[in-house]
Amino acid sequence: MPSKAKRKRRRTTREAYPKSEILYILNIVSGIFATCSLMLLNPTIAPAYTKSSTDKPTKEKPVSCGLKAPSNKRSLNKKEETQISSIITEVESLESKGLYEQAANQYFDAQKIIMDAEGSCSVNSGRFRLVYGSKLYRAFRLEEAEEQIKKGLEILQLHSVGTRETCEEFNGGIEFLDEIYTKKQDFVSLSDIFFKKWPFLKKCLETQGEVTKPALFNIFIRLSGAFFSGYVQEDNEALRSKRAELAFDSLNKAYSVVGGKPTQMQLADILLKEGYFKYSMAGVSKNNKRSDLLLRAREATSQALRIHTGLNELERAEGSAKQLAYILESIGDYSQADKIYRNLIARALDKPLRATSISENYSLLSGYAMFTKNWDNKIHFRTALLMLRQWEHVALKALLPSITPKERIEYLNLFSQSEGVAARGFATGILSSEEYLDSFLQLRYSLIESEIIALRMSIKNISPLAPNTIDTLARQMAASDIDYTNQIKRSLRENDLFIQFIEPSPGGYNTRISTNEIETKTQAFVVRNGGGSESLLAYKTCEKELCNRLMSEALRSSSQGLGDASQKWRVLLDNLFSPELVKQIQESKQVYIGLDGLLQRVPIGIIRIHLESKGLGSRRIIAVQSVADIGNHERNMQAGDSTVFYSPEFGESAKCTSNASCQKQWKELVYSSKEGEVVSGILSANKVFGKQASKSSMLSIKSPKVLHISTHAGFAEETTDGRSRDQSEFGGRQVLDGLYNIYIVATGANVSPPESTIITYRDLAGWDLSGTSLAVVSACETGLGGSMRGYGLFGMHRILSSVGAESTLLSMWKVDDEATAVLMSLFYKSLKEGNLLDEALAKAQDRMIKDPEYAARGWSNPYYWAGWQIAGKMTPVFNK
Repeated sequence: MPSKAKRKRRRTTREAYPKSEILYILNIVSGIFATCSLMLLNPTIAPAYTKSSTDKPTKEKPVSCGLKAPSNKRSLNKKEETQISSIITEVESLESKGLYEQAANQYFDAQKIIMDAEGSCSVNSGRFRLVYGSKLYRAFRLEEAEEQIKKGLEILQLHSVGTRETCEEFNGGIEFLDEIYTKKQDFVSLSDIFFKKWPFLKKCLETQGEVTKPALFNIFIRLSGAFFSGYVQEDNEALRSKRAELAFDSLNKAYSVVGGKPTQMQLADILLKEGYFKYSMAGVSKNNKRSDLLLRAREATSQALRIHTGLNELERAEGSAKQLAYILESIGDYSQADKIYRNLIARALDKPLRATSISENYSLLSGYAMFTKNWDNKIHFRTALLMLRQWEHVALKALLPSITPKERIEYLNLFSQSEGVAARGFATGILSSEEYLDSFLQLRYSLIESEIIALRMSIKNISPLAPNTIDTLARQMAASDIDYTNQIKRSLRENDLFIQFIEPSPGGYNTRISTNEIETKTQAFVVRNGGGSESLLAYKTCEKELCNRLMSEALRSSSQGLGDASQKWRVLLDNLFSPELVKQIQESKQVYIGLDGLLQRVPIGIIRIHLESKGLGSRRIIAVQSVADIGNHERNMQAGDSTVFYSPEFGESAKCTSNASCQKQWKELVYSSKEGEVVSGILSANKVFGKQASKSSMLSIKSPKVLHISTHAGFAEETTDGRSRDQSEFGGRQVLDGLYNIYIVATGANVSPPESTIITYRDLAGWDLSGTSLAVVSACETGLGGSMRGYGLFGMHRILSSVGAESTLLSMWKVDDEATAVLMSLFYKSLKEGNLLDEALAKAQDRMIKDPEYAARGWSNPYYWAGWQIAGKMTPVFNK
């Protein structure tokens, strides 16, 4: 059992339950309700609305407690209390590791013990249901969570126990349902469930008024926001009016719950909500009604600001001031709004940079940038955008290494919107081509630099950066200029060319954006060495929608080996490489190409062959994943041994007893053994194969000159329910991390748990490949990865290069086993002759296309040769 010291610490979260040992344990777990608002808003915990999982059956007979609460069957005995204590300890351990699915399944066992002993309708049963619902919520199982919480509330209401603990638990259950229904956008059920429970809440007011009033006040304030959510986006006038009616009704109830005598802070909360609602309503209103709503919004928000300032609630005052700035901007009082913005920004940037303030600071800085654009103040807009970019650069490099991948997804999605702000500035002529390209490149390559920092910290077991280090870095960055475009110009030689394709930024729903600010065509930015107007040119190419459709068709034909694949690629690239762009390439000898969005899946070999058909066959075409890839970078010719990891023994296919317990049965790769033998012979490499090709063996490989891996591997896309596509193939286990959903399969994968046979991001992040010239993962789809606006691919290349590999060779689709073995043999033979990496791959691909022996087998089809992408340094790995 917990120590007395631990008990005391836990009980500070809430008052204790009755003093039996089991109820004390309940108190520990149920303490989650006291902080549920914080937990639910945490991006690492709060899930998107999904369908429920069925990994563990939770169906039970409907609760039928009758009109009267039945007496308990019996109390828990010591053995049962010990069992529950053990289960709860395991649940907390699982949750600390982010394994919420397993935690929910374990907690189900604890709930069953207490229900078997005390019955389905005891007070403790109701309490356990509420907590079990919270576990299901965290495990992405919202429908089951809703069912359990509703049952728990019904049982507590049935007992009519108006104690402080029960009232707090009831409020906590209501707040959970508020979160669930808000995510489902089901405001009818939200209001229904609340008002059905209103009689019990009124009883809590009567018996525990001083305790319950603040909680109910907060619930009504939250409900008002939930009801109003989506008001602006709602097209139906009647539904929009209903949202507003429910929202204001909730504000009135919040006022009446405290007897019409709110505290100053509560009054400010009401006024701030009122101001926000009226400001939003003004956005969809016209003429006099709009003006009247904005004036009322200004008055309510100004009052809230005065109260917050008078109470010295500085953080709340900042929130009120920000809302007031938005309102003043809408009214047209730009000068006054600018003063408020500048004051807020000065205060925000004067504080130490913390992960908890990322969203708030981003909102403030990006909001100011959009404000200055709307004000049509070009000087202020450039200043605001530079401030935003500098702050992002600091946040990416200093904070992201210290937070989890799931948290980073949330923050990276947030940051990616700033590129959209810059895109709109460029579309309206406020920003030059160079300023816009700088914004795009800074976002992508600052992230790559932060990845390197994060992974090196992981390898060396360094703790997250200390606050004083972050603050020092922030000051240094504020005084520096982020100038990626000029950095690229300096890296290019006289006849080099860098082309960065950028997909148009999505406008999304934003009342501040006009249609002439949203670019619809993919743009190509051409950068040359030197200065002058010709050193940076921008061209519009094909419409994004057309490009993506053509891209999807070409990928489908290539990945299926269809006869029209080459023609599909030709149509896409004819649209992408306009005549003006082709003319620029004609004047160059070496072309670096950076792709964006879905276009990142275009293999560079396809582009090379296409440009050859335009008479540009003598040009080197190089894929760019990082600014460091550009230029003539010398390679450290180390004399170390190479290693080939191939042909693992996956084991006999096991019989599945149920869908939940089944994991993917990996087929033996017939040509992996031959490929491994040939490659190891060419490289004179160390061999790791068969039973020795285990996960531990792979991760013990350190800094080989060339690392060649031939096994099953890939990228697991996420489905709409937030689970990875291949999660079911790993026996329902969440072995991937949500950001880098990549894996490599080792020996025993068919018979042993995924944790001991599947190599994931977590494993690769701790690998040491410093000094490795080339890492090749010869498997399906190893060059793919999650793609986020502005950041490039979160895939194998980024991880392998971050842990030290200077270059990588990876696949863009499911490849043919036999053809891959032949291609790899041709590639390594060319590489050993001292050729540049890109040239070695090009020669191997050309052999596959033009050699009569291979053409007779149909291998000239892009499916067999084109799906390989080489990235990183292109200098030779071996001397001639």
